[in-house]
Amino acid sequence: MPYQFQTDSTGNPLEIAGDWERLFNRITNCIHQSLELPEILMIAAQEVQSFLNTDRVKLYQFHPDGSGEVIAESIYRNRLPSLLGLNFPASDIPDHAREMLIKTRQRVIVDVGSQKKTLNLLDYLQIGESLGIDDIRYLPVDACHIEYLGAMGVSSSLTVPILYQNQLWGLLVSHHTKARRYSERELRIVQMLVDQVSVAIAQSNLQAQTRQQASHEATVNQISCLLHCLRPLRENWQTILAEVVKALQGSGGRLYISANAMERVAQLYTYGDQPTLPQIEQSPLWQQIIGSLKNDPILESAIDEEVVETWGEIAASTLQAEADNQNRAFASHNSAHHPYTIVDLYQESKFQSLVPAFESTRIRSILIVPLKYERQSVGCLSVFRQEIETETLWAGRARPDKRNSRPRLSFEAWREIKTGQAQAWSRSEIKLAQSLGKHLYVAIMQQRVDGTRQHQASHDLLTNLPNRILFSELLSLAIANVHECGEMLAVVFLDIDRFHTINDTLGH
Repeated sequence: MPYQFQTDSTGNPLEIAGDWERLFNRITNCIHQSLELPEILMIAAQEVQSFLNTDRVKLYQFHPDGSGEVIAESIYRNRLPSLLGLNFPASDIPDHAREMLIKTRQRVIVDVGSQKKTLNLLDYLQIGESLGIDDIRYLPVDACHIEYLGAMGVSSSLTVPILYQNQLWGLLVSHHTKARRYSERELRIVQMLVDQVSVAIAQSNLQAQTRQQASHEATVNQISCLLHCLRPLRENWQTILAEVVKALQGSGGRLYISANAMERVAQLYTYGDQPTLPQIEQSPLWQQIIGSLKNDPILESAIDEEVVETWGEIAASTLQAEADNQNRAFASHNSAHHPYTIVDLYQESKFQSLVPAFESTRIRSILIVPLKYERQSVGCLSVFRQEIETETLWAGRARPDKRNSRPRLSFEAWREIKTGQAQAWSRSEIKLAQSLGKHLYVAIMQQRVDGTRQHQASHDLLTNLPNRILFSELLSLAIANVHECGEMLAVVFLDIDRFHTINDTLGH
């Protein structure tokens, strides 16, 4: 229920004891009962608007590029137009103003009629510690700011920064169509509510991280089950690749397993969108990424320093006794190779040699995971993403001429559509790709260890010729096929005279 206020002769609300306690309790109860941030922010905007009795209260969140969006809003009887869902360019809030909002947590009150603003600083500018008492300063308002608020139909405004992890997360802004004063008590209560909003943001982000971690762990477990199921890996690689690409939100991918002493030909599995160059893993750039990524000063890799699990911690649980020495080396060094991201293939000059292989496709972003530990490389995982179309609703049409510094005269929604936009890889996606890469590496190494062991058991170590064990197995299989198909079988026995002399002279 909205708060009821008594007003003085100027129309400003009188302070009523107990109202702010009820407001504070309602906000905190909302935070404790619901972890859905949009709902909390909308209720906060409604409660603050009702408490201050102003015409509009909005909560504004900054984007990484400095622009921002109104994500919650409450308006009194449609006295001002809605800005909900509209974006504002970064230039609307100058860098020096952002710096003051962060360093001093200053609250800004602007009176358009008197063209004066009141700055209420809470922290020391130089050291960022609390002042203990508010530092209040009165300054003239820039003419552009007056024109900006006038175009919005606003006569007075209050701006309070919302900080999260010592960064400017957003703003709480109150607009009124008439001149309005804010008492010290009102400012203190609003600041307390903003602090609770910061708590809600932290709580919501923590829950989002927990959900994401649980989802990633489920993905890793799913891939791990596919890697260790009873079916031979050769029959399962295609399914595994498809699931990995889907988990990383890709439109296509490739799993390249390099040749070795047992497998003389490299294996390649593909899924979804593909470049037109069939053997792109053989290109110099791909080989450079796979083979010497961490030693190349030219290439810039997306390294996730938070990953502390070593390759050895995974390998030790799966590789057999033949790999024990390697496992001990893994456990003593954290030399796992990190995924390499190409955010936009067409925007970086060093990747121009790859463009012909992709220009006939919609692929624009690439994630490459070297399957490697130190100098032991077994291949790589590549995941592709298509270009996308983005749509942004701006508060007013953007000015293409940067020399025109005058504020916009209209904040009517303007739709901007951009095509051919790249999809960046998030830190969490890179971390998931690295984790999946570790499991793929270990599975391939396990496959090679098993293959080597089987080969050694069925071949002579000195001559590499098939031994009696393999002969017996193949003979038994042939006899079984003869009985099943009704065919004939012949065994040729060669007796070489004086072979002992050959063995003594050439066999040692």
